[in-house]
Amino acid sequence: MLPSEKESLLIGSLIQGSHEAFEELYFIYVKAIRANINKIITEYEDIDDLVQEVFVALWQNKEKLDPHKGIADWLYVVSFNKVMKRLKKKISQEIPWSSSIDLTLISEDIPSEDLLESKLPLIQEAIEKLPERKKLAFCQYKLEGNSLDEVAAKMGITKDAVKKYLKDARRFILAYVAENDRSYPIILILLTHFLH
Repeated sequence: MLPSEKESLLIGSLIQGSHEAFEELYFIYVKAIRANINKIITEYEDIDDLVQEVFVALWQNKEKLDPHKGIADWLYVVSFNKVMKRLKKKISQEIPWSSSIDLTLISEDIPSEDLLESKLPLIQEAIEKLPERKKLAFCQYKLEGNSLDEVAAKMGITKDAVKKYLKDARRFILAYVAENDRSYPIILILLTHFLH
């Protein structure tokens, strides 16, 4: 999703080390990141920890950002990766017989943040190719963290119509990624779960 002029300026300031720009971007995106994490993780302490980890990663990687591309997709991918790592850790701690399982098989399948970041252009491309109304619904719900009711009200459509747009958008993005990058099928499996 292309950033607004204001967001581009904030990202440029963030790259230069502005704490004020970081705080403003945090308040713009924290609700969306929390909502996306909460779709998979339900324990509040874990959600808070993961949100904090995502924004720490934003600060630590600020020099890698591009003011012309925005940060919504980047935050989305990083939060996705943090959730997957947390789930792997929970499996190893909470399942008594997990010590007999080779968990390196799981960790090898979970893509690194760098690998996921390298797929951002493909995911962004897919989002940009969505029909305008579906793209609007997807971005408002997934990237901005609005509820289904909020998206429906903003778009002047029913909640069921929003659900249909999101379902169609999800299918299109997964198909687009599958068609254009067959080398990492695990990404498709994980994206399928996270886009739900």
